[in-house]
Amino acid sequence: FSQFYTKIDFLENFATEPFLSALNFLSDNQVTNGEQFELLASKFDDMIAEIKSQLVTAEDKIIQLNLVLKTLSGASSDDEITKSKAKEKLQQMNIDPDTSVDLLEKQAEALVIEKNIIEDKLSEVINDLRLYENIKHTSDKERENDTVRNNEVKR
Repeated sequence: FSQFYTKIDFLENFATEPFLSALNFLSDNQVTNGEQFELLASKFDDMIAEIKSQLVTAEDKIIQLNLVLKTLSGASSDDEITKSKAKEKLQQMNIDPDTSVDLLEKQAEALVIEKNIIEDKLSEVINDLRLYENIKHTSDKERENDTVRNNEVKR
């Protein structure tokens, strides 16, 4: 009876919104048992590493594209020295000096949008990880309380 009462007491004292968020979170991540719950932490770590890798790749592409745009701008400079150096740099990068700046600027905009989407996804996963940690903490605390109560009943 003591264990049953403890669970009811726990549920009554657990705020409804966080409890429903926890249930939705577990459902969304298809967690139906303790083993799957424990594996979820590893899944989050893997997801965060993969997303961070994607973020670095997107940032590198943006840097490269901005470098190309800057060099193309120099290639159309009125200053002959700047123009010559820029054309030499473009040749080293295997970029045609007549490449459309407008097209590259649109690609840069698309990459920035992609980067923002990746950052949003990273934030979502980090928030899910925090929720996982809160659920785990609450579960561990409840398990600890159950053990203490069971030991008190046995005395």
